[in-house]
Amino acid sequence: MTDQQLIKELWELWESLAECGQLTIGPQFSIKYKELKKQVDLVVVFRSDMTYYAHHKPSGENWLILGVNQKTDKVCAAGWPPSIGKLSDCENFEERHLIDDHEREYRVRTFGTDWL
Repeated sequence: MTDQQLIKELWELWESLAECGQLTIGPQFSIKYKELKKQVDLVVVFRSDMTYYAHHKPSGENWLILGVNQKTDKVCAAGWPPSIGKLSDCENFEERHLIDDHEREYRVRTFGTDWL
């Protein structure tokens, strides 16, 4: 079973339990919900032609994100020194502008080609 099939089946079970009043929520639900919501928000946000500002929690810095690779949980950021960080370590993503040719060339030259 693929992840998408499993998620769809889980969602259908969730709806069925909610409809018949048998859905109970444990004390850890809000924590798990916030973790899942963060993942969903990340999936929805990114466009391949966009740059972003994001706060990188470990460094405390705000980064200009030139590329995102959701499969590897990585972002590449402009600046000095050029950096690759964990996508999951970043928050408060804001669209900046469409990536221009100069930024795209810099990203490929500095970080390779596996980026949105």
